[in-house]
Amino acid sequence: MTKYPLVSVITPSYNQADYIEDTINSVLNQTYKHIEYIIIDGNSKDGTNEILRKYSSRVNKILIEDDKGQSDALKKGFSMAKGEILCWLCSDDMFYDDTIEKIVNVFVSNKKLDIVYGDTEYLYPNGQKTLKKKIRYSYPAMLYAYNFFAQPSTFFTSKIYEKSGGIDTSLHYVMDYDLFLKFGPKVKTFLIKESLSIYRLHKNSKTVSLKNKFIDEWLTVRARLLNRKLTIKDTFLSYFYTLIVVLKFLFERGELKIKYDNKKYNSYVFLLEKFKNKYKWLKV
Repeated sequence: MTKYPLVSVITPSYNQADYIEDTINSVLNQTYKHIEYIIIDGNSKDGTNEILRKYSSRVNKILIEDDKGQSDALKKGFSMAKGEILCWLCSDDMFYDDTIEKIVNVFVSNKKLDIVYGDTEYLYPNGQKTLKKKIRYSYPAMLYAYNFFAQPSTFFTSKIYEKSGGIDTSLHYVMDYDLFLKFGPKVKTFLIKESLSIYRLHKNSKTVSLKNKFIDEWLTVRARLLNRKLTIKDTFLSYFYTLIVVLKFLFERGELKIKYDNKKYNSYVFLLEKFKNKYKWLKV
């Protein structure tokens, strides 16, 4: 890692005219300036492209063309990126002004790190904000129970991205979860215990409107990484690692987090229901 590494930020975009200007400015206003900013827009129809043209002289690369969705846009963006450190910021999310400076300082001070991540702050339509804390990484707990990495607050090296095989374009909801797990169980991580991003929630965001789609893909990714079909054993492992996550939140962040804020994390419940429906004769 060089003293002043290039950080590549990818923004996949489609029909986010209401929010994308805030996203762009949150990157352009960073206190750390050695940034490559790439925006991949899927030929938006809502006025987004007019906003992008305003910033064409300040953004390193803007590509506007039809694509196959967010994962396809991300794949394109990362294939263009030249940075030592990579991340993506969706077109309705934002960084704080000093976010990238903070993560670069951590990467430079420990050159063996693969991932630096932090908390995020949920922003609701009424303007309310809620801090969502994160805990230290555990591969098996992430595989079975909980995504440890808030996507807009997660930064990783280009080396580990290339080694992983990159974004899976067949996934449309949990491409981040899949990518982070493909980094492997031996990945070296560092948690910054403060918010690094603002994660905007609104009625059109996938996190809010398509929760069941997330669960289906979570289970697909889990089965693929285990290289077998999921069974009732995996259901109980999900319960076990969920308990581990609860305890980690209590001891690491002083927070008794019994109920997750988003149902997409409760995939063990979904798996149990599918098992019960298949084997109705079995009392579970």
